[in-house]
Amino acid sequence: MMLIEFVQENQGAWPSGWDDLSPHYRKYQNLGWSQSLESHQEMVDVDFTFDPDGYFGEDTRKNSASPQLVLLKSRWPDLHAEEVDEINRLLLAMLRSMYLAE
Repeated sequence: MMLIEFVQENQGAWPSGWDDLSPHYRKYQNLGWSQSLESHQEMVDVDFTFDPDGYFGEDTRKNSASPQLVLLKSRWPDLHAEEVDEINRLLLAMLRSMYLAE
């Protein structure tokens, strides 16, 4: 997924908006993703306000709920809620390992 690629390529930095993800989106268009980034934005919501430094800089055991970094805004035939939950788990695990390695 483009978010995972972005975070990996940017050493744990979180994107500030769709413009940051645009280059990664183009790679996936040929794999059956929606025709435009704009139509993708209508289906998927990304929490661009997430602050990995703030989240992982604290004792994350105090955080009662994991942040929802990606949410489905509308029905997407090839992606289900369980898969979005897994994407959120993968992103948080990846970010956590990057921050603990520092």
